[in-house]
Amino acid sequence: MTQLLSIMQEHFAQVQRENEQAYSLLACADRTTARSWCDPSKHSEIVGVDFGRGTFWYYKLFAGISGSGSYTDIKKVFMSFCPGTLIVVERAHLATPQTQKSLAQPMTAEQLLDLYEACKKRSITLLFFPHYHTRKCREWVAKNCGGLSVVAEKDDDLNDAISLAAYVAKNNGVALSKPPTSFDVCLKRRFGKLVRENANTLLNAARVRGYRGQVFPEIAELARTIPRKLGAHCSFYSKPTGDEDNKAAWSIACLIITEDTKGNASRYVYNGRVPGKNSWMRYVLMFSSLHHRAGVARSNLLKHRFPAFLSEFAARHNVCTKLPRSQKGVYVPFSDFDDTQEQIRRDCWRAVRLETKRAYNIACEYAEKKGFANLEILGMS
Repeated sequence: MTQLLSIMQEHFAQVQRENEQAYSLLACADRTTARSWCDPSKHSEIVGVDFGRGTFWYYKLFAGISGSGSYTDIKKVFMSFCPGTLIVVERAHLATPQTQKSLAQPMTAEQLLDLYEACKKRSITLLFFPHYHTRKCREWVAKNCGGLSVVAEKDDDLNDAISLAAYVAKNNGVALSKPPTSFDVCLKRRFGKLVRENANTLLNAARVRGYRGQVFPEIAELARTIPRKLGAHCSFYSKPTGDEDNKAAWSIACLIITEDTKGNASRYVYNGRVPGKNSWMRYVLMFSSLHHRAGVARSNLLKHRFPAFLSEFAARHNVCTKLPRSQKGVYVPFSDFDDTQEQIRRDCWRAVRLETKRAYNIACEYAEKKGFANLEILGMS
């Protein structure tokens, strides 16, 4: 009896060791804020900037100093910051030039490019925050940086400037972008926009008429092929419970091939060649936090599919991202994530990106095997 008890105890101890090893990444969630876009610890100061009606506000996080100025003061104020400063501002304000059709922007293309060059010469780093996430950023700072007196529900310029600086310094969980080098029309972006517009038509028709091949049978077959070839490694493109339509796989298929009402399918090409997967993800799918109005396909994947999949992914690692039934809502808000949940979110995002690239390869191979004709959509516009 004693020997049996000893064997059982050793077995349970071994299982425990294996579990600890399997989830060691989650147990030691990386608290560093260093990311591929920037490492806040390498900067002497972090300044958040937000724009209002004719004025802008800035907040120096380390110094605890705020200030404001008019649009004509932007360059002068920025040049007053010390070398080594990181400036974080919403992309909508200083990455989009003022034009005759958009007079709301504070600076013209020439002024923006001059500002970028001046910052570079002074060793000041200027990065852009996707404005779609500012509210979530403000909520996170309000709950995790009590000493800054940020109000989550208050949408004002200084409040947002403080939030941007504090969030990047303390969390840095949303990808930031660098200033553009030119505002000329990019043909790759034009190509991606045309593909997405056509995909919107296909996906809206399928939503009304059905995803089982009632319309566009070739796309429907490709949508069935993608999860079958992927297997269960990540399963983002498998059919979710209760969703027999599998809009996620359809969304990928519609961004790679198109089909007319007679069942004639063709694949999109750019300058006679199929786009590489990285170029496709950037310009066609627009698969990053910097793009939030990028068509039905991206909405299907990131707005509707990802939150539910993140919950499934987290549950596999004994982490919960769902709210109790007694609380309003379904999933834990981004601003309430603890270190483990945040690490799970990053791991899930990486897994989904990798699987999306695999899905792209599968779809391209399918189109090649089927012998679909090439479609130069830029030549049709």
